[in-house]
Amino acid sequence: MVRCDLFAEPLPIPMQFAARRLLRGLLAVCSIISATALPAPLVPLAIADEAAKASDSEEQQFAKLSASELEALVDSFAKSERIITTLKPNVRDGEIVYTGSSRPNTLKSPWIILVGMSREEFQRKDMELKGEGFVLEFEEKISLSRKSYHCAVWILKQPPSTSLKIPEGELPVSGKLGQNITPVNDLVLDVLKKNNLPGVTVAIAVNGKLIFDRGVGYADVDTSTAMKPDTVMRIASVSKPLTGVAILLLHQDGKLSLDDTALSWLEKHEQKFDAQSAIAADPRWSQITVRHLLNHSAGFDRDKSNDTMFQVVHITRVDALKEPAKIPDIVRYQLRQPLDFDPGQKYVYSNVGYCLLGRIIEAASGETYADYIRKRILNPAGMKHTRLGKTQFSELASDEAHYFRQQRRRHPLVFDVAKGGVDGKIASVEAPYGYWDLTVMDSHGGWTSTAADLVRFVSVLEHRKKSILTPANLAFMKARPVLKETEDPAVWYGAGWSIRDLGNNQVNYWHTGLLDGTSSELVHRWDNISWCVLFNCDRNPDDKRSADLIDGPMHAAINKAIEQGLIRRDDQ
Repeated sequence: MVRCDLFAEPLPIPMQFAARRLLRGLLAVCSIISATALPAPLVPLAIADEAAKASDSEEQQFAKLSASELEALVDSFAKSERIITTLKPNVRDGEIVYTGSSRPNTLKSPWIILVGMSREEFQRKDMELKGEGFVLEFEEKISLSRKSYHCAVWILKQPPSTSLKIPEGELPVSGKLGQNITPVNDLVLDVLKKNNLPGVTVAIAVNGKLIFDRGVGYADVDTSTAMKPDTVMRIASVSKPLTGVAILLLHQDGKLSLDDTALSWLEKHEQKFDAQSAIAADPRWSQITVRHLLNHSAGFDRDKSNDTMFQVVHITRVDALKEPAKIPDIVRYQLRQPLDFDPGQKYVYSNVGYCLLGRIIEAASGETYADYIRKRILNPAGMKHTRLGKTQFSELASDEAHYFRQQRRRHPLVFDVAKGGVDGKIASVEAPYGYWDLTVMDSHGGWTSTAADLVRFVSVLEHRKKSILTPANLAFMKARPVLKETEDPAVWYGAGWSIRDLGNNQVNYWHTGLLDGTSSELVHRWDNISWCVLFNCDRNPDDKRSADLIDGPMHAAINKAIEQGLIRRDDQ
């Protein structure tokens, strides 16, 4: 039996959910999948090619596929956002094969395909799915060895999405620090107004001194709650610099070497992760070092084998877990997967690599990841508002912003999908509140913070006398990694940061973050000016990332303020 739920893509990063067999003896594995395909080695080449062609056309036919080939094709359709419109079973050499057609899933509607059902199973599933709001699109049946087998497709009848609406009138502005720095204030207001974005917090520091800390727009458009400078927001992948610096602190304390293998530390973790299962899956696992994980060269390529951090449902089901997968479950699953390229070969951005770094921090420090970050980074930097976030709306902190997408649409709650429903039902939520699980993302994307706290983080790195890193480790943080393949010689990923070489021993470093309802950026310039922006909406109506809209213009606004004497580079 093949089951496929196609959810609208919440991220620029593709994600996959898959499930264990629901009924033994049926024709294929039950899968719940969103916008991606299975790992490349599991998808027959001809099927993948067919799906690639399908992505460029309105209607696409496929013919005489076995149940396993159909499953692979459905996975590929998920990646190319297509939906099966017809499916006809036939018998070939004593096996049921499937012929049908597909079209683009323009509305990104969740849909389910089930094949190989008995009449009773079909009737039961039809009743269950209709109770969840699904509508039967079509049903076909065939007889084989005196048994009847049914196949069907259901589409979720969703309430229409609503466009994000900002309260009318002037946008509220709060925070006195920096109100005289006109170029920055004008820019921030302009970006929000022109891009239908609800709110943002902005902080700027010069030589570690905070000179700008303001909130603009709304923390919640539904209640017209103004954004304040100390409103807490999810920072997404801006969490990675915290993890990178924590690894460097362990290194400078002599608790680990950057050339230690990842497996040696994972074996020492209290969860006793099985290194042999990784080596059995791919001997190259034994080559991965802490250094490789830091600079995203460990061998993971999410475009080839999916982003494991968004596969909670898949891992829950294939490992027959009683509860939705948590971090240890995700690590165990990852250790059973082959690598996509040789460690140290090239840079490929990886969330799961930083998840593993979080576990290495725990193994080497003997503390939880959050406790170590708090003790060694947050407390010394004075980051009083920074903490790990929660997933669901009911779990938002009292000082936390609400999160929005331009199209407000509800999606199946990941925890209910993983468990197969609660009392037979699956709750629906807006994407930021349970389309994926934030709590498993701790060391690569799970923190919440304020713009000012994040600027304090950079300041405690760069402070000449009070830096938490030694000069050697600070230099390593920015250094170009030695890889077999490199692309842009002026831009690279160091230890938790993107780096741009400006020449004359000057670099800018930064990190961005993106999740449904969140877009963030933290920047440190060569002239010791740091700034951070946190948006509570991920993209504008033209699908451009919110932080990207302000990145270049912010540099220009700061430079203009310097020219006007509103910002002084020698501020202490």
